[in-house]
Amino acid sequence: MKSRTTRTMRYFNALKKEFDSVDDNTIDELREEIENQKIRHFDFATFSKSGEFYTCDLPSIKFTKQDENYLVSQEEYAYDSFRGYLAYPLKNGKYWIVSFEE
Repeated sequence: MKSRTTRTMRYFNALKKEFDSVDDNTIDELREEIENQKIRHFDFATFSKSGEFYTCDLPSIKFTKQDENYLVSQEEYAYDSFRGYLAYPLKNGKYWIVSFEE
């Protein structure tokens, strides 16, 4: 594993019992995506809802609720290729934000 992936996996292992309302399937998918080096640690943030979007203290990033498990902000940068951010809720009220590219 590359060092950035190792760092992300350390965060994941420390946080996996701290996720709030994230089902086991989603947690397993997240672990797999980290192992495949598609997801990297980005930051932690607190969110507020503004209409249909969720905003945080990270400038110019707007998130929408993907399902009951996490928030997403993504863009299509090439045909059928996406990059962006996923935000997973934690029990302390913050979210763990990871970046992805597929």
